[in-house]
Amino acid sequence: MAKRSRLKKNTQVDDRLKKGRGNIEAERYAPYLTIHDVPSTGKVSRMNYNGRVMHLMSEFEAAVVTEASWSPAVLDVYEQVALADFDSDPPNVRETEAIAKEMGIAHPLLADGSPGVFTTDLVVRYTDESGSEKLRAIAVKPLSAVTLTEEQKKKPKDTGVWRTLNKLELERRFWSSRGVEWFLVTEADLSQERTKNIELFRTVPPPDLPGLHPGWEERVIACLTNPKLGPLAIEEVYSDHGRLQEFKSLSDLLRTVAWLCRERRIAFDLKTRFDESTRLFSFTRFAQSTPGADVVGAH
Repeated sequence: MAKRSRLKKNTQVDDRLKKGRGNIEAERYAPYLTIHDVPSTGKVSRMNYNGRVMHLMSEFEAAVVTEASWSPAVLDVYEQVALADFDSDPPNVRETEAIAKEMGIAHPLLADGSPGVFTTDLVVRYTDESGSEKLRAIAVKPLSAVTLTEEQKKKPKDTGVWRTLNKLELERRFWSSRGVEWFLVTEADLSQERTKNIELFRTVPPPDLPGLHPGWEERVIACLTNPKLGPLAIEEVYSDHGRLQEFKSLSDLLRTVAWLCRERRIAFDLKTRFDESTRLFSFTRFAQSTPGADVVGAH
């Protein structure tokens, strides 16, 4: 979608497009817009991902990137991708202008009357089940911004939620013309507990516990996935002196379990709270998933 950016002149837009800002095929990706360019009522953030700093315009965008980072199929995630023709010299937005005309809606204009640039919040590059690289475009919006109330349905279709929905449809058509899947994600599609767990697992360091005996990984996995122990909590299993006592503390055990989840040695129901009270039936032995099946938007 076109955002209310602080870019006001055609020369500013041309400069960014010529530099490849927002071009996912650029050698070193840089978003078309940064958190300094757009006034936001949400919680903006920077996130280190894949060797660079991402500029995310809301906590929902950050949650989607966290979700994507958990999938082994995901190769990269790009934010604030410009809907422009970068193959032309110079790059331009004639395609989105044409789509807007076809739809009968106004294309966003800059203060000097020149056309603005639409952006897609996130684009995910991933490998599918055949090993081929694919793209998935994702618009991330609050549910309230895309839900028409009975009162809003009566308003002109170039204002409010109607205008947002029209811009999203333009975005969908742009990506469809390139054979790229497009998805709309709202907070209703996200789980706070799942996001919290993924962030914990992907940042937990490898265990540094020299006192552990050889074969400790398999012993922990066998214990956690033992169906007879399923109703027990991790802390209950730890307090049983016959099990996992080589760990000097419960916190050591919890960090180790988190690391085993990170390394895909065990699978965990990510929508379940992870702490000492977690029941063992939330864990199973890890089974290789189909590539691309757990990419954001596939659910």
